[in-house]
Amino acid sequence: MPLSFAGTGPKAALQPPYEPTPDFSAELDKYEVLEYELNPGDCLVFDSHTVHGAPNPVPPKHSVRRLTMRFADGEAKFEKRGPWTDDQTDYLERHGHRIGGKLQGEMLPILWQKTTGALGLLAKSG
Repeated sequence: MPLSFAGTGPKAALQPPYEPTPDFSAELDKYEVLEYELNPGDCLVFDSHTVHGAPNPVPPKHSVRRLTMRFADGEAKFEKRGPWTDDQTDYLERHGHRIGGKLQGEMLPILWQKTTGALGLLAKSG
């Protein structure tokens, strides 16, 4: 398990209040490990707290494309969680975001807003 994907230092899992990630490969019988066979065009979605990765350290023969999306409540604030987020923090600050400010703007669009309409009013009155 890599300590840093950039090779520059420890990941979040090695900094307080987090504990080091177990060596799953050395103790597979202690964990429930799920494995999925994916085909081109398939999509695997999981929570960011899910420990994930590929068991084979050999680089793939073809390009592997990944898309990471994060969603936040409309009232979420931009907060720096630790030194492992320096790159993301610097990038957002260069584009006008400020720590403590709302996570909104051209780079962080609102995808869905809760609305109240006739159905919402009916549900509340009943």
